[in-house]
Amino acid sequence: MAVINKKHEDVILIRYLNGESPQDISNDLGYKRTTIKEFVRRKGCIRSMSEASSLAIKKGKKEAFLAVGPEVRKRNRFNPKKAPWKGCPTKHPRWINDRTKLKQRRFNTEEKHFIKELLKEQNFICQLTGVNGTLSGHHIKPVWKYPESQFDKNNIIVILKKIHLDFHKKYGLKSDETDWESYVKKGEYNAIS
Repeated sequence: MAVINKKHEDVILIRYLNGESPQDISNDLGYKRTTIKEFVRRKGCIRSMSEASSLAIKKGKKEAFLAVGPEVRKRNRFNPKKAPWKGCPTKHPRWINDRTKLKQRRFNTEEKHFIKELLKEQNFICQLTGVNGTLSGHHIKPVWKYPESQFDKNNIIVILKKIHLDFHKKYGLKSDETDWESYVKKGEYNAIS
């Protein structure tokens, strides 16, 4: 952005607030139109679309403005009053200072490698049906309830992915070992495999 001379700053703001367009101001003072617009935006004096439309209508530019369409005229991305966080994400209403409060994904690379080792140990065969196919590991004691059993080989059963998805579809992601026992006792997985 070109630097605006100090003696021109007040002139630009006064002319802009009196309804002149950045193009007219730039023609008279020798700056680029984008330089004028950026300066006015930084000063917090940018016009809303409704103000710009009324000025355009007063100057006889009504047809050109209406040709843009109402959905475009309603948008006002550069009004600092409507978006004070523009260029400063920490002012955004959804900004989280403590990044540790963000939801962490549990399925990390360490767990992926652990489950791959289990699949090799089980010869890529489902422990419920005895069929090989697309497999996944299911924690019998859930990790959300027993985090210490996440890497316990006795806690994980290798099953078909279709069965695993069906179980969690029926009992939810917060299911526990009693839900798994009832699922196996009822033999609900037989219809899937």
